[in-house]
Amino acid sequence: MTPAIILMFGLNTRFPGFLRAANAAGVRVLAVTPDPGHPRARIMMHLRDTGQSEDLAAVEECWAVAPGDQDRMLRHAVRAARTYQILGVFSLVDEYLPLAALVADVLDVAGPGHRAARASADKFLQRTLLPSLSPRYRLVLPDERASVDPADLDLPVVCKPVDKAGSFGVTSLSSPKALAAHLAAAPPGQALLLEERVEGEEYSVETVLHEGEVLFQGVTTKVTTEHDGNFFVEIGHRVTPDQDRHEDLRAAATEVLRGLGVRTGVTHVELRRTPDGQVRLIEAAARGGGDGIPTLWELATGVSLERILLAALLDRPLPTPRVRRWAEQIFLPQRVGRLTDVRSALDGVRPNWFVTTVAREPVRPLPADAPAAVHELLVDVEPHSYVGELRWSMDRVASVILHAPDEDSLAELRRRCEKEIEVDIEPAPGRVTGAAAAHEDRDGR
Repeated sequence: MTPAIILMFGLNTRFPGFLRAANAAGVRVLAVTPDPGHPRARIMMHLRDTGQSEDLAAVEECWAVAPGDQDRMLRHAVRAARTYQILGVFSLVDEYLPLAALVADVLDVAGPGHRAARASADKFLQRTLLPSLSPRYRLVLPDERASVDPADLDLPVVCKPVDKAGSFGVTSLSSPKALAAHLAAAPPGQALLLEERVEGEEYSVETVLHEGEVLFQGVTTKVTTEHDGNFFVEIGHRVTPDQDRHEDLRAAATEVLRGLGVRTGVTHVELRRTPDGQVRLIEAAARGGGDGIPTLWELATGVSLERILLAALLDRPLPTPRVRRWAEQIFLPQRVGRLTDVRSALDGVRPNWFVTTVAREPVRPLPADAPAAVHELLVDVEPHSYVGELRWSMDRVASVILHAPDEDSLAELRRRCEKEIEVDIEPAPGRVTGAAAAHEDRDGR
């Protein structure tokens, strides 16, 4: 039978790693999407059917299944198992992870694991399972907000919803007044965590596992907006060759993944290293990292993380990637207002308005000493969108992904990008800002 994987939220060219790895390995993708009638989904199916998308060529079937529609999903999966050799079931987003784990269990194939799937969308469960790596915290249920006494807490604290991603709602609160106002304004029914604010550099550890065995681990360095305000929006990611200095982070990530019971997949664990050398868990997911992180790792090593996983599932020789180049994603400065344009004065660098193209730049093989280059100038919103205050990941407008043979040439290219690429935003008074504006004007990503 033809080998295939079931990929939840798989009609997704924003993160094409599984699609590209499957194409290269001769594996078919059975994609699950919540709404095939969505305009973007219709565009992608048209591109696939007309042969205009190399990434989508791996998609053999597309099923419309909501994250909670267990019976419909099982009917599709059991039928498909009669036709295909199902290698595994995976998800690109947290919402589908429990369904992916269930289907993998029913079919007795590789998948994220039930406990890991539940914990990916529940920060309180992560804290409960991993107390030794967690910061001090307090769970606040919706009916307990009025009883929170700031005198019982060591301010500042970080307040975060237990079940959101992308830094949504994550806020540093330094005074009793700010804490009380934030709790009062939180959405009804939302459980919250109040955590000690962990100082130090932030990282993520990208891991490929197969049946609990670590096949690959790499550490991504992060930059956030925490020093410019009360929020923790990620505005930079970097992959560097000095991976040996991160043994403590890799060990902590492995402990996290084992504690959560992750079985098979590409995973993402966010950690902080404190000034005194302790490692603290921020959050973990039994799915791959977001933003340009998968692309950075392929640029730096020449091998995608998904390719390693599929090799293991197919029982083929495993690639042995090592970091040969520096790679970085920087999010460009922005302000509140109406986006008019993203302009580049760099030769050969033009913006990719993803909501229009629904395609990502492919990663080409490069020698380790190839000159520094911009891989992609990626715009994540529609032209003329309203841009709100930068409070969480979906408030960001545009980023540049670059790579270089050494740190100096990467820094020089970064300076050129910051000087010669502009995000043009005109004032738009009287509009809401932040997360509310993001939901008003944008598709979810």
